[in-house]
Amino acid sequence: MSKKSILSLIIAFVIALVITVVVRWIIPVGNASAGKGHTDRNELSMPEIPLIVKEAKERNWDQILISSKDIKKEERIVQASLSWKKWPQEAMQSDFIAKDERGRPINDKAAYENALKMWAAGDIPAGVPVVLRMLTNEDPVKKRQEETKKKTEEQRKKEAASEKISFIRKGMRAVTFSIDQ
Repeated sequence: MSKKSILSLIIAFVIALVITVVVRWIIPVGNASAGKGHTDRNELSMPEIPLIVKEAKERNWDQILISSKDIKKEERIVQASLSWKKWPQEAMQSDFIAKDERGRPINDKAAYENALKMWAAGDIPAGVPVVLRMLTNEDPVKKRQEETKKKTEEQRKKEAASEKISFIRKGMRAVTFSIDQ
């Protein structure tokens, strides 16, 4: 072995010895014969802390509408993709679609029925409370059809306008030649 490797082994041994001494000094090890409250030499001692148990106050629960599965953007909202979940009243938000323990709507009476007539405005992960701002009334298929129809109409108008302005009609050819002064 070289001098460098022997020296590094000695340094590692000294460091390990120092760490062991410091750890033994920081963590007290009890003595079984020392009396009550001390532990066996192989166990660490634990301080005696009184256990304080607070009484949990009774919670009032309502139910909120959540997504029971992942709902993709522009997907139609159907009853099978929604479910009701118990929710503490103190955590209730004003825009949740919710009902009380008797099944009466809390915020908006028609919100649930309206939600079933809508589409997802964006992706809604499973287990997330559904609120109306996550939904849209616009049918994405009809919206795309209208956009396509509008684009083709604009294109047709551009083509018609360019035909009226142009001196070259269909079936004709343009010829260019250079002219100087």
